[in-house]
Amino acid sequence: MDLVQKTIADQRDRTFLIIDGIRHVQVADALRNALAPCPLYLVYLDTPRTLIIERLMADGATRTSADRTLSDPTEVQIDGPLRRVGAVRLDGTQNVETLVREVISEMGMPTTSEPTSGQTKPSP
Repeated sequence: MDLVQKTIADQRDRTFLIIDGIRHVQVADALRNALAPCPLYLVYLDTPRTLIIERLMADGATRTSADRTLSDPTEVQIDGPLRRVGAVRLDGTQNVETLVREVISEMGMPTTSEPTSGQTKPSP
């Protein structure tokens, strides 16, 4: 958690910070506390298991390893508790560009320019 706290401290002057890969409610809660008073918006990508397996296999996984990945305890909270606490739920079957536009729209992020080199796209 020290790395997370350092990263958050380094980004305090940013408008928003996006953190990808939250897989546990406890981590979301810890981030919410660490970011306070800034809000944390958890975006949940609602993606069918079959599509996740298809994507994993397209990246070189076997069906067995893809199933094992989705059965891992690290992944278990994704379809349960995280789905329920997500502030925004998006259709994970859409392409990345569409999802980015939807996140920008949902979060009210500025869309007039892309970040310059070295800037991060922070989350409200």
